[in-house]
Amino acid sequence: MAVVRLITPQESQEVWTACLRDAGWDESGPDEGIEIPPDQEESFNLAYYVCTQQYPVEEKYTQPLTADRLGVLYDWWVEHTVPCFEQRGWDVGEVPTREVFLANPQWLPAEQVVEQAQAEVETGRIASMDEALYGVCPGPPEEVLYP
Repeated sequence: MAVVRLITPQESQEVWTACLRDAGWDESGPDEGIEIPPDQEESFNLAYYVCTQQYPVEEKYTQPLTADRLGVLYDWWVEHTVPCFEQRGWDVGEVPTREVFLANPQWLPAEQVVEQAQAEVETGRIASMDEALYGVCPGPPEEVLYP
């Protein structure tokens, strides 16, 4: 199966949804998701497989981050993302030190503000959770994380 083009993780849902729509799978389910009748799961799974093969996420995004890249990510979050969340009035809790994070890179600033972000989505101040967690205070640009 031929690759149409490589994609980024950020665009994957949009690209795969469009591909599935082109394959006849309509977004008519709850929350605008694709509703899959139980007797058509196999057909849907095949269409999804074809879409992900035609539009694979570029390999550099699927590899584990090196210690250097994790450091870049941490620095960006601490210098940009956390202050941005705090300017919105969102509490990010305790930020681990760089050394603690690098030893166990489990901390994600966006996870710390999920409930606060959800409240803003519910009141209509922000359009979606994706926008709240990744659009309002985005992570590092691609050229910073993947130079």
